[in-house]
Amino acid sequence: MPASLRLNESIQEKSQQADDREFAKRYDPQEDDLGSREVIQHESELVWYPAEVNTSIRPGWFYHASEDEKVRSLDELLNIYYNSVGGNATFLLNLPPDSRGLIHENDMKRLKELGDVIRHTFKTNLASIAIAKTSEAMNCCDAANMLDGNRDTFWSPEEGTEQAFIEVDLQSELMFDHVVLQEHRYGQRIERFELEYKEGEKWVPLYKGTVVGYKHICRFDAVVSRFIRLKIIESRWCPTISSFEVYRSK
Repeated sequence: MPASLRLNESIQEKSQQADDREFAKRYDPQEDDLGSREVIQHESELVWYPAEVNTSIRPGWFYHASEDEKVRSLDELLNIYYNSVGGNATFLLNLPPDSRGLIHENDMKRLKELGDVIRHTFKTNLASIAIAKTSEAMNCCDAANMLDGNRDTFWSPEEGTEQAFIEVDLQSELMFDHVVLQEHRYGQRIERFELEYKEGEKWVPLYKGTVVGYKHICRFDAVVSRFIRLKIIESRWCPTISSFEVYRSK
């Protein structure tokens, strides 16, 4: 986002004293669009902040016995997980200690359920023995780097290329309902992408997404296929992918 947003945080207690056009040009850090190309294209300095999703496992931030039966449902927590961790953000879940100074049994039970589902869903990566081919690659950044389980290696096309495709061959027809994408840890470039799967000789649309960043979990109705294609539609400079993983939740 523009560095000028950072300045707003230090001057928010001061009001505008005159009809100053420069004052009026300052951005509001609560705006929906903080970092599109249109917003940053004329800025001389940019800053980066991690995205955080903060919520409580209960209706409020502090413990109340009357809320013991109002702990968020497993479906609610999973939805938050997919839209935070799965959407390139940090998930901060508040767990208020009870009058004993302990986490209440109902909260603990729901956390275990959440952990069990996440561990089960992402236990077996179906792309661990897959083969990938791409539209192009730099000499140091082969397609196989996306499938080796190493976050320090990655695929990238030639410098300056902003659109590319990746085709993953799972080696056999498999059922899957999740694809997890991760960019290389030192950059966040992908702006828009699409996933497709092959049905016979035809490529069928599967999922559309925007930012990948640290992690983007693509969740969809289960399909059966041997081939998956990732099409990078828009990217800020050449895109990078350090991890391409495929899972079946059930």
